[in-house]
Amino acid sequence: MTSRRTFLGPAGAAGAAALTGCSSEPEIDAALGPPATPDTEDEITFGIWDKAQEPAMIEIVDAFQQHFPGIGVSISTTTFGPYFEPLRIQAQGDDLPDVFWINGPNFELYASHEML
Repeated sequence: MTSRRTFLGPAGAAGAAALTGCSSEPEIDAALGPPATPDTEDEITFGIWDKAQEPAMIEIVDAFQQHFPGIGVSISTTTFGPYFEPLRIQAQGDDLPDVFWINGPNFELYASHEML
């Protein structure tokens, strides 16, 4: 199974390259493991809190799967109010979604426990 860090390595590198407009290949931290390739077979989970944003997130997932067709993505949508309670439970059980939305007030908590 692809780890969250394995997935986030190429995703973060791609995001950084897009934001900087840089055409050169970004350096990827070897501690993240090898990046996913177009022939990678795996499943990842994606947690969001806004049903209204779900169609846009599905479009993003569809675009991702054009590059990585063997990686299935399961989107879990919860309303904002109860979103963080199950997330905390998942964090305590080391079972966070592979990709998930986080807001500013919770970012520091999850980052300080090396969960991002």
